[in-house]
Amino acid sequence: MVTVGRVVRGFTLIEIMITLLIIGVLALVAGPFTINWLHLSDIQRAKGQLIETHGIAKAAALRNSEALFNDDPDNPVAVTAIRLDVGSKQLTVVKCSSDGTCNESPFWSEQLPADVKLIFDDDVTNVEVKLDNTGRLLGNKSWLGYQISKGGQSEEGGLY
Repeated sequence: MVTVGRVVRGFTLIEIMITLLIIGVLALVAGPFTINWLHLSDIQRAKGQLIETHGIAKAAALRNSEALFNDDPDNPVAVTAIRLDVGSKQLTVVKCSSDGTCNESPFWSEQLPADVKLIFDDDVTNVEVKLDNTGRLLGNKSWLGYQISKGGQSEEGGLY
């Protein structure tokens, strides 16, 4: 600041330019960190939603309101299913019937965050994961791998 006698007359142009330069450099450095933090936040929210969906499907399978049981260990019966619609980013849980078909209307649904990509084992458009009356995954798998990604950030895990 320039002072004449005891009167303060304001900031010089150099002082204002240096202040603006410092603010600009701080914004340039903080921008990418903030964007990565937001992407990781969305990935963690999607992971929580997936785990919650799996828990609800498992609980519904264990309750087994349709009274479906595995009489034939080589041909297990699906009690509930988790569906992923990649286009609408929708996770749903549906109940299945004794003939192996699952309802079209979900009894529970969750919307994934925008621009989050969820892949089960291999990249397919629509995924259906079926569970038997013990809450285990159908098929020859003891677990199902997944990858959640957004903006160059990703996380992998598995459902058991």
